[in-house]
Amino acid sequence: MSECQINDNTVGFLSGASWFPLGSAEDRYEALKCHANWGNRVKTPFISTTTSIHEIELVRIPSFNKRQDAKGIKRNSKLTIINAHARFAKGLPVLSMDAELNYYNVETPYGDRRNYKNSFYTFEYVLPFRVGIDEIVATWCWQDIERTARKSGKDINHWFRTVAVPLYEEHEAARKAGRPMRFKGGCACCGH
Repeated sequence: MSECQINDNTVGFLSGASWFPLGSAEDRYEALKCHANWGNRVKTPFISTTTSIHEIELVRIPSFNKRQDAKGIKRNSKLTIINAHARFAKGLPVLSMDAELNYYNVETPYGDRRNYKNSFYTFEYVLPFRVGIDEIVATWCWQDIERTARKSGKDINHWFRTVAVPLYEEHEAARKAGRPMRFKGGCACCGH
């Protein structure tokens, strides 16, 4: 289970289980097996990300909403754009979930994912332990994204292309130039 939140805007994201060992192939196998099972409530050292806004809108957000509704908690899903190039520049990994599952021969509870035309593992990347504040482009409340898209008469993909992608590009240009990013907007709850 990925249970990460930005509780302190000076730290960034922390995984649900920073203590989880990844030192051996067996440790990594167990961590991936737990993380790949959405029904499993064991915390893992991974922070899940995806490169597909379509999957976020149609699969992940509905799953999060269903889980929050079942627990009787207010829907509070957020979207955070992460600059993978900033991670790479610091020597930190961005791991393809599909490749890791294949490499460690992890069986998931959903059957052989190679039999699925569109496995959500295809677009999933996992980040071990932590995402630092310098890797975070911006965070938005999902409801705000939906409201903006509705008001403009456009879809979520349009919002992504016209808001998120330009901010990512600005963040990456600032990182390459060694200057601070000056973000105007995003999520008031966490400072990003």
